[in-house]
Amino acid sequence: GHPVEEAAHRRDLLEPERTPGGHRLYTEDDLRVLRRVQELLEQGRSIGEVAALGRGALLGASAGPPRTRANDEAAGAVGWREDLVQAAVQIDQPLAERALDEAFATLSPERALVDVLEPALREVGELWAKGRCSVAGEHLVSNTISARLLRLLETANAASLGGGTAVCACFPDEQHVLGGLAVAYWLARRGRRVTWLGAALPLEDLDRACDRTGAEAAFL
Repeated sequence: GHPVEEAAHRRDLLEPERTPGGHRLYTEDDLRVLRRVQELLEQGRSIGEVAALGRGALLGASAGPPRTRANDEAAGAVGWREDLVQAAVQIDQPLAERALDEAFATLSPERALVDVLEPALREVGELWAKGRCSVAGEHLVSNTISARLLRLLETANAASLGGGTAVCACFPDEQHVLGGLAVAYWLARRGRRVTWLGAALPLEDLDRACDRTGAEAAFL
């Protein structure tokens, strides 16, 4: 078959039926998934990143209005941002996951980070400061985003193209990891092999880690 078709099959993105003769019989949903996979690969996404989105997100991103607002990416970004904020206020993890699925399946990773995640997290923080969002809701959305960025970082690292090595971590007294994770993913998307060391890293351990990994750069 076509390389995109075979890659999609290996990643369990397609669910074709089989004819008595053993040939694949694609559904309309399979064809929509294949078209979206092809679009994302042409935009520079790796097959690992596309597979991490999952079949449901790829179907949603290609379904058109009203569910994904994909005909208008600017409006879509606003909608997914609002969904993430509401997920925090309502402590609704499925809503947060769905917003992330659709944002990353429709927008470039850079636009998803800048136009959806960053402003959503800022608004959640403002609502928390005003007493309109609980700590539980803020943690739910932050942790859901962190988990998504970690998965995306893993797939981007697997596709790194020899663009150098780097270590990313937070300063010794910094517990908030989302900024560092976003930088790590941005670097991995550009071909670097990134070692992510997380929150509150003692500087002596950072020095040791750079020596052990042969990192050419460190980002804090």
